[in-house]
Amino acid sequence: MSAHAQASANGANGSNGANGSSAHNGAASMETDEVTVIIDAGSTCLRCGLAGDDQPRVTIPCEFAGRRQSDVSDGGEAPRPRCPLEGGVVKHWDAMEALWRRAFAELNVDPRGAAVMLSEAVGNPAPAREKTTQIFFEKLGARALYLAPAAVLRTYASGRTTALVLDVGDRRASAVPVHEGFALTAATVALPVAGRDVTAHLQKALRVDEAAARAVKESACAVRGGGADEAALPATFTLPDGTAISLGDERFAAPEVLFAASPAAPRAVVDAVAKCDKDYAKELYPALLLAGGSTLLPGFGLRLHAGVLALAPTSKATLADAPHRLTGGFVGASILTSITAFTAMFVSRADYDAKGGRVVHDKCPASGC
Repeated sequence: MSAHAQASANGANGSNGANGSSAHNGAASMETDEVTVIIDAGSTCLRCGLAGDDQPRVTIPCEFAGRRQSDVSDGGEAPRPRCPLEGGVVKHWDAMEALWRRAFAELNVDPRGAAVMLSEAVGNPAPAREKTTQIFFEKLGARALYLAPAAVLRTYASGRTTALVLDVGDRRASAVPVHEGFALTAATVALPVAGRDVTAHLQKALRVDEAAARAVKESACAVRGGGADEAALPATFTLPDGTAISLGDERFAAPEVLFAASPAAPRAVVDAVAKCDKDYAKELYPALLLAGGSTLLPGFGLRLHAGVLALAPTSKATLADAPHRLTGGFVGASILTSITAFTAMFVSRADYDAKGGRVVHDKCPASGC
């Protein structure tokens, strides 16, 4: 185990610094001290704060940058906002830069002179990593930068350095083995569905718009066979216009897409472990770590656990405690950046000036931190 990985695990089990809400003094003047900013990019939003915060200070929808004033003409309706991230990879760079700038503005931090830790998807392409580095040093003026896989940060947030992270977000889902602080990229298994597919199923079944379908998913749906009490789930939903619609089996049928895909969630977990060194299985199976909003559906964990045991009866699979399913990437980053020895590993301005964007591969391993 690397020294910083061990320190990260120790930090996760203890205090990780000042509470985020108390640390933010709301002052009108911009932060000028040498602060470290954390930006954790999820499927639907950026969670942002400072090193040592227990929770993000601000949450910014990822679709913010997709709606441009220039898109609106002659009083017509603006097009639907786009997310600059696709599958966790930046595809619309101008929009992404606008989001990063908004993060600094809402944190009241001047990016010039700030150190920044960004979470990234496992398998983020090398050119995207280099371009991110270029933007932060050349356009935003950062003094230091570090890129870290979100799955590794989630693992640290749980107090571990080894886990099988099943992350089911809105736009992407994957099973990522993390061993001793490094994501085993070659063993990662992507699911063909994610939370947005559950929402789409509800839209079609209930004939409602996306916002209403999302609200139904978050308030009334549960995973079949996961022990959820149907009588405790809402049987009706009131639309914004006051119309009440009845909810029936679609409350269970919609989340079923996560367990009917190929590979389904349990199969993705088993396949990811099978791709690893056989000796890792005894460490990964007892630490199944759930992440992402869709794993919060009632019954998801029990259904997944039963499915994994059915496929791997002797695995001793166990769900790990996951108190930060939505914010684990941010919390893990906050823990790491609170460790003085780790901050010395950042890409510095001098590093960038000497080698350009490719230096990120030397200082920030794509598989872990």
